[in-house]
Amino acid sequence: MTASPRGTHTHPTAKRIPEHIPGDAGKRLRSGAVCIVLVTVAAILASATAFAQVKKEKKDETAAFPAEPVVIEAPEPKPEVGVLLDRVIDPEQYVVGPGDKFGVSIPGAAPFAFQGIVNPEGTLLISSIGAVPVAGKTLAQAKRDIIGFLGNYFSARDITVSLLEIRRFRVAVSGAVETSGLQTVSANTRASEAIAMAGLKNGASQRSIRLIRGRDTIRVDLTAFDRIGLTGANPYLIEGDVIIVPARDIRWSYIQVSGSVLGPQRFEYVPGETIGEILDLTYGLLPNADTTKLELWRFQHADTVATRVAWPMGTSYSSWRKIVLAPEDQVIVRGNDDYHRSSAVTISGEVAFPGVYVFPGRHVSLLALIDSAGGFTPNADVEHMQIGRKTPPSWETDLRQRVEQIPQELRTRSEDDWLLADAISIPGRISTDFVKLFKERDREYDVLLSDGDWISVPKHADFVNVIGRVVRPGLVPHRAGEGFSYYLDRAGGFAWRADKGRSFVIKGGTGATLKQGSVKNIDPGDLIVVPTKRGIKYWDTFKDVLIVAANLSTIYLVIDQATK
Repeated sequence: MTASPRGTHTHPTAKRIPEHIPGDAGKRLRSGAVCIVLVTVAAILASATAFAQVKKEKKDETAAFPAEPVVIEAPEPKPEVGVLLDRVIDPEQYVVGPGDKFGVSIPGAAPFAFQGIVNPEGTLLISSIGAVPVAGKTLAQAKRDIIGFLGNYFSARDITVSLLEIRRFRVAVSGAVETSGLQTVSANTRASEAIAMAGLKNGASQRSIRLIRGRDTIRVDLTAFDRIGLTGANPYLIEGDVIIVPARDIRWSYIQVSGSVLGPQRFEYVPGETIGEILDLTYGLLPNADTTKLELWRFQHADTVATRVAWPMGTSYSSWRKIVLAPEDQVIVRGNDDYHRSSAVTISGEVAFPGVYVFPGRHVSLLALIDSAGGFTPNADVEHMQIGRKTPPSWETDLRQRVEQIPQELRTRSEDDWLLADAISIPGRISTDFVKLFKERDREYDVLLSDGDWISVPKHADFVNVIGRVVRPGLVPHRAGEGFSYYLDRAGGFAWRADKGRSFVIKGGTGATLKQGSVKNIDPGDLIVVPTKRGIKYWDTFKDVLIVAANLSTIYLVIDQATK
């Protein structure tokens, strides 16, 4: 092959023009060939430019007009806090409305799944199939309708319909609230929550709130819901509800419940409410409540003092519960003080089983209690046993305090004697004849003991105690048949300033005080007391004599003048 001249570029596919063609024909042929090449190159360049322009235009058109339409929806506003359920939704109670989101699942060879939201017209649109009206129906009915509709197109028996999300809407709250107007709630929101969003004002009613739903008016009772969980008093909200919170009517004031109830309280009055309904708000009756002794106190007309409503005693509790209350009524539930009452008595000393004995009710007999303790031991001194109250009667304590406040020089002889006798006595001691009770089993001398009482059974005493103005005061061994003089001699006889004529004996068994001349037998455990002789107050005696003399002189002068 002959090489092309330097500087000449030939397209590889172009046919070569023979260079040996002579004359003008050869020149014309070679010029035409060059033109064809130039035209071809220009055409190629033009095609490339046009193709690039078309590609650019198509790119721009694709950007402006997408091949498949895309629907851009405004994002649904979401609450700051997720919807919280206070219980599992009851399909028979939940009412479906616009905004509820459903899910449908149908298994099979070609499974079908769908999610959709009930539109504002209350219809659920199912893709490529059709629409099912569900608004205003219960969730259970809506599910049945959806399954029945899909059953016309699918043969599968296990169609599943679920409520995926509950709707949100607005209700109006007005009246005695901080912020009147619309509140955003969900289908799981109760009336109390919408009221809380609006905020209750001071003095707002909590038991006579009105929920207007179409032509119906429902009473909302926040107290009943808060105290006993009465759900019917705090219903769930639906679209179109209007809540009106009135101010508490001061004319109706309150209902007072007290006595044997778990939660005594003053409640806001609600017209038409019964005793049974108000008692339920107190959490119920205490176990000791006596339902035959309910009392109802009421203001009659313009009376300023409440009077008891006449009602037969012993009336059944069910009859009491039906009584309708009036403004400012007071309900009192009396209790049974003996309900499950338990008392205890302490036994010490010479019994088989000393200790604390618990018994039901208010009282137990002394004889029965000693038998429960196993009876007396062989060393028990039954005659000198003691029983007593835990505390003496309050009037005795008050009397002692009043007498003690009197200056000693102003007290009478009887007041001093009383203080002395009270000082040596045992507070609260109960007296009875233990010998006749326990040895002769004479129940006439039995004693009823109460809570806190005590029993002390001493051992047999072999001594007699001699105290006071004697030479050797102390315990003297007992000697059967001996009297006062024997024990006085064993104690060394009378000491200086002994008031011999006023000596006395305190019997150990009964605590009785006897003059020495009236004591026949000195028993073990007796106490012999020799008092101190009291000094004569000469100055007081002299003053008394002068006063008497002056009075006599005055009387004499009056008589003398009258007889002249």
